[in-house]
Amino acid sequence: MLDNKFNQYVRLVWGLRAESYVYTQIASQSDNAAGFETAQKDDKVWQYLPSVNLTVSPSNKVNLRLGYNKSVLRPQFSERLNMPYYDPVRNAMVYNYTGGIVSTVVDNYDFKTEWFPSQGEIISFGIYKKDIKNPIEGVTQIGNDGGTRYIYNMNSDSAKLFGFEFEIYKNLSFLGEGDLLRKIFLSGNAAFNSTKVTGYVNIDGTGGLYEANRPLFGQAPYNYNIGMDYIGDRLGFSLRHNAIGDQYILVGFDY
Repeated sequence: MLDNKFNQYVRLVWGLRAESYVYTQIASQSDNAAGFETAQKDDKVWQYLPSVNLTVSPSNKVNLRLGYNKSVLRPQFSERLNMPYYDPVRNAMVYNYTGGIVSTVVDNYDFKTEWFPSQGEIISFGIYKKDIKNPIEGVTQIGNDGGTRYIYNMNSDSAKLFGFEFEIYKNLSFLGEGDLLRKIFLSGNAAFNSTKVTGYVNIDGTGGLYEANRPLFGQAPYNYNIGMDYIGDRLGFSLRHNAIGDQYILVGFDY
């Protein structure tokens, strides 16, 4: 990583991370005719992950940030085994996609503006975008008997996520004079997401692609935290409320 400060207003932090990951598949039990198999979809051994963050500070209380970074999410070992297993919690047989699951690669873009009214206070607003390749999702399918449920861990083709976030931590001194107002702080943060997922028409990855305006598997469409703090010389307390939107614990598949 390199940190370049051109003057008192502009700062650039940038660099590149090279990550090597080797997954060696040994023979594992399978439900195919041979009983055992070692076939796995090839994953990239090397991932090159650049990042850059540009900060412009027109004053000592304001920052404008523009950033980009690439990240990689590796599948768990259990998600690359060929052997199916029964999940008693979800009452279903769980299969990993034939040929294995590859890593998810994410291009992250974000812009944020920050204002620091005084020491320890912040008001910020940001927008962000994520281009996601091969997101890992759990897809469910009902058997032909109408009662048996199957779950497949697999890669969808891609997803695009757009969102915005807000954060505040500010005392109440703007309401008037008085020592009490300077000791009471409002706090809160929130994020809202909109996602478009591109998946496969057939559960085996064939038949072309389709687009769906839905959250990713396990992704919340929104979350927020709000609260109030009192910070005295010898006594303090906090009140908090938080919430999170409904998450997809499984993605349905219609065949």
